Amino acid sequence: MNAAEYWEAQAREKGAGGALKHNCVKQCEILSRILAHQPYGKRVVEVGCGQAITAAAVNLVCLGHFDYLGLEIAPSYVDLVRKRWKMQAVLLEEGSRMPDVGALFDQAWLFDTLEHIEPTTRAGYAGWLSHHLKTDGVVLINTPIGEDGHGDEFSWRFEEAELAQFCADGGFLLAKWQVYTLAFAKPLTFGWAELVKRP
Repeated sequence: MNAAEYWEAQAREKGAGGALKHNCVKQCEILSRILAHQPYGKRVVEVGCGQAITAAAVNLVCLGHFDYLGLEIAPSYVDLVRKRWKMQAVLLEEGSRMPDVGALFDQAWLFDTLEHIEPTTRAGYAGWLSHHLKTDGVVLINTPIGEDGHGDEFSWRFEEAELAQFCADGGFLLAKWQVYTLAFAKPLTFGWAELVKRP
């Protein structure tokens, strides 16, 4: 099974065709952090958008004054974003280059995404983001600390050391790095990063 097949299976398991399943506590935490960056009227790209529940919530709060593009490898998620949320999404082909979307964005979101990108290809993603972000544009990253539940085949560590390399590859300034824990039966720990594109 390749990565595209794996994430398509995950999409179907999480209800991309009907009822949705999600970690709502984590999603609320991420949403609160996004709102601190005032998304109203902003152009945003989300890499690995999945169900795009966060984007849909932001779009609702902003009454549609929110220009969003989701990038995703699983076709079922792309269909969900387009049909259920009526927002833009582009299907990424495994092994192909990131698309030239012909736009500059105010913000880029990568929520629980970078740990699923092979370390040898992350520099390409950093370069793509830098090319498509406005000067002083912000990259918001959420990443699990430790086990992420997807096993070793499709997960690679992305924590503070890897974040430093990502910043160097994209020419980003690390404005914030914070480790936080959410209380569940088994507590989950995440890292939250805010990067700024240098002039």
